Amino acid sequence: MASFGVSNPRWEISRRAVVIDSNVLIAAFRERDQWHDVASAFLDEPELYQDSPDQLVVPSAVVVESWGFLVGRDRRPDLGYRLLDWLTTPGRALILPEWDRLLQMGHDLCRTAQIDVVDGVLFSLAHLITDELGLASPLRVATLDTRDYTKCTRRFGLRVRLLDLRSDETY
Repeated sequence: MASFGVSNPRWEISRRAVVIDSNVLIAAFRERDQWHDVASAFLDEPELYQDSPDQLVVPSAVVVESWGFLVGRDRRPDLGYRLLDWLTTPGRALILPEWDRLLQMGHDLCRTAQIDVVDGVLFSLAHLITDELGLASPLRVATLDTRDYTKCTRRFGLRVRLLDLRSDETY
């Protein structure tokens, strides 16, 4: 068996970063989505939003889920390529891989709170970054769907805030 290894990187995360949910990326790249204008404006000009983020963080699970919706379900590879172009443009977003601890936390949330696994990863990532950076105010997750947030964050004591792009409210 051959050995393969990837270094153990550390990332610079802003205290005003926002973790992006799949539904935001999907809406931003689907012109016919009811939230297209809101989502694309947020990705292109986040400084215009309340408590504006200075960094957008995208877990790789969100990239895969967004690609699956745009290319798999919608059969629009052109939108998938535009998404990847946006993601790989320097300065747009920080793409984070999953690692054992994050996947385990996401899996646990998925199972116990009956939420989507990608949401479990999002909330776990925001919680872990909040704890590691010692943030007084928890890291935000930008989304267009708050249902899974309300199912699990209070119940499991996760330190996460939600930025609901539908109303530009943070809670």
